[in-house]
Amino acid sequence: MRSIAQNTELVGNDLVNLISGYSGYKIPETRSKTDKRLREFLSAKVQRIEKDLSQFEHQFYQKNKSANLSPFHRISLSLKMLIQTLIEPSSNDNHFFTQSKENQEKITQLYEYDVQLVKQVDILVDEVKQLDNINGEYEIDEMLNHFYDLIDRVNQILSEREFLIMSD
Repeated sequence: MRSIAQNTELVGNDLVNLISGYSGYKIPETRSKTDKRLREFLSAKVQRIEKDLSQFEHQFYQKNKSANLSPFHRISLSLKMLIQTLIEPSSNDNHFFTQSKENQEKITQLYEYDVQLVKQVDILVDEVKQLDNINGEYEIDEMLNHFYDLIDRVNQILSEREFLIMSD
């Protein structure tokens, strides 16, 4: 069984390899940069999801002129709000980013939130790709409700992460 420190090291390395400019939270001078890079990485993915979903909505409407588009609009609004939260975090100027010594448990938890966020957004990316395989309005409604739940989960993780950063 690996220790917490080893798990944190693995998680940190995975994120460093995945996200350009992500260098971890151990060094106070790099914390803000790491947070910004993570947010930019996630924001770009969510913006791509929004674009792909919009294109699918247009195609769906062309095939089904009488379709109810309100679920698409609800998802689009949720994605826009998520993007805004990623771009303008409430924890931007928090002392966590400059504090010389930080609790290792807090840093470990932060890495875990980062991994969860990346995984959840990747699930959304994969689910959007599956839209082309769906037939009928009922299946679309089910899938869009599923998207809404996934977006809600990303928001929840992001909020928990913000509270952790702002906690003393």
